[in-house]
Amino acid sequence: MSGKDKHKSDGECLICLSDRVRSGIAFGSAYRDCRACGFVWRVDRENFPDPNRAYAEGGESVQALIEQEASPGRTAYYKAHLKRLHHVAKPPGRLLEIGCGTGGLSKAARDVGWDVLAIEPGPVLRQAAEQLLGPERVLGCAVETAKLQAESFDVVLALDLIEHLPDPFVLVRQASEWLRRSGVLLLQTPNARALRRRLYGARWNMIQPDRHFLFHTARSLETLLAGQSFAVLSLKTVSGIGAGSVLRRACESLYGGVLSVLGMGNALYAVARNTGSK
Repeated sequence: MSGKDKHKSDGECLICLSDRVRSGIAFGSAYRDCRACGFVWRVDRENFPDPNRAYAEGGESVQALIEQEASPGRTAYYKAHLKRLHHVAKPPGRLLEIGCGTGGLSKAARDVGWDVLAIEPGPVLRQAAEQLLGPERVLGCAVETAKLQAESFDVVLALDLIEHLPDPFVLVRQASEWLRRSGVLLLQTPNARALRRRLYGARWNMIQPDRHFLFHTARSLETLLAGQSFAVLSLKTVSGIGAGSVLRRACESLYGGVLSVLGMGNALYAVARNTGSK
């Protein structure tokens, strides 16, 4: 039974199945907010015939990513993610990045010994990734349609992706299938209880109707992962993308640490191990 089939109405939480659901509190009337686990979702998310079209068309945000690729800040961003990864898994091994963007993180992983495969559906970003990785290492498809061998990867990376997918279960379900037993999933997504969300309410810059359909809290994300055979090793909030100047990154590290203690950082960062108990 699919995740969609389990749920009777928008009066029931998609993640924890609680009926403690309200609408229009902080995110606007198109969203529902579960008071039990904190998960937030757009009720009309399946009415977008071409979700994330801006990425496919190569808009301003896509061009900005491409232009930043060679910057020292971007290099530092990739190093920070690899450092987090290498706390729980080290090369050699097979690594899959879902939604690789320009391919910079996958290239950084390959350069330190990982055997890398990447998925990027956006044609402009995919072309940039192919230039870094080679076309044989980049699949131009969505996670929903990717055909990969089961239990063939040691690591799956999915950074700033799950919020873009109308189906709240597909990414974690596919990652569980593609990972070997004891393989590791690293997942990053906006934090529904971030300080910025509390300050800006419905004006929070993460609320983008045709791009961001789902918002997790630490509790809802842990519930989602547990429901797909993952044991959570680490789940915390982080702030800043680590792509600015040395001074900016130092400041982000300082205030990000404080916000993390409070659970109010900009993004949730989860590390989970596949238990293989399907």
